Amino acid sequence: MANTAHLLTAGAGQEIRIVVRDDRGTSVADRELFPASELSRADSQLRAAGWNRSAEWIAAKDGWIAPVIPV
Repeated sequence: MANTAHLLTAGAGQEIRIVVRDDRGTSVADRELFPASELSRADSQLRAAGWNRSAEWIAAKDGWIAPVIPV
């Protein structure tokens, strides 16, 4: 099963979030981040939630995406 992390950064007044979805698009993890979050902090939050990136972050319209695997 392929899982994808989505670091959502777009949207005025919205909190920054990491959402991990499975290959069907179902959310399997969702974490709120601090407003000053960077990609390096996103990696530590992913690990804390039980996930590791398996490739580099790629820019998206509303943030960043990367494939992830369970720790």
